[in-house]
Amino acid sequence: MSAQLVLEKLAGLEPTYACALAAALQWERIRAENCLTTLRRRGFVEQTGHGWRLTEIGRQFLADGKRLATRRRNGVRRTVTNGMPGRVWWMARKMNKFSLADMLSTLATEDQKGGGIRSYVRMLQYAGYLQPLTGGNKPTRWLLVRDTGRMAPVWRRAAGEMYDPNLREVVWRRAPV
Repeated sequence: MSAQLVLEKLAGLEPTYACALAAALQWERIRAENCLTTLRRRGFVEQTGHGWRLTEIGRQFLADGKRLATRRRNGVRRTVTNGMPGRVWWMARKMNKFSLADMLSTLATEDQKGGGIRSYVRMLQYAGYLQPLTGGNKPTRWLLVRDTGRMAPVWRRAAGEMYDPNLREVVWRRAPV
C-alpha cells in the first residue's frame, strides 16, 4: 500500500526528492526512501540528478489503472527492522549486490556521515558475509555470499566478534593484537 501511495504521489510531483515526497505524504524520510528503493528495483522509478521520477513502465502502470500487490506473507505484515545494522542487513539481502553509495543514499540520515554503515559493511566483509567485487576504477561493490537468515549479524565491538543470531553462534573473531 505504501509503495502505491508513493507511485501515485510521485506522478504529480516528479521529479522530486525523497524528503519532499516524505513531507507531502507526512512520513519519515526513511520510509519514503525505502518505498522508492523498492519501486526502483521493480523498474517503476529512477533516480536522476534532479530527484526521483517515474519511468515509462511506471507511467504506463498508472495509466492502465493497475495497483501494486501488497507484500504480505500468510496475511501477516512483515516486522519492521529497527537500527542501522538491521537496515543494512535487510538491504544487503534484498539487493544482493550493492555499493556503499546505494546504502548511504537510502539509509544515512542528515546527521550521519555514514561511518557506522561503512564500519558495519566492513565487519560483514571480514566475517565472510560479503565479498568485494572489483571493477577497475568503479567504486567498490559487494556481493552477499552468506545469507544466514532474517536477523542481522551483531558486531560485538568490546569482544571483537561477530555473532549471528540466526545460527546462534559467534561466526568470526578479530585476531588479538
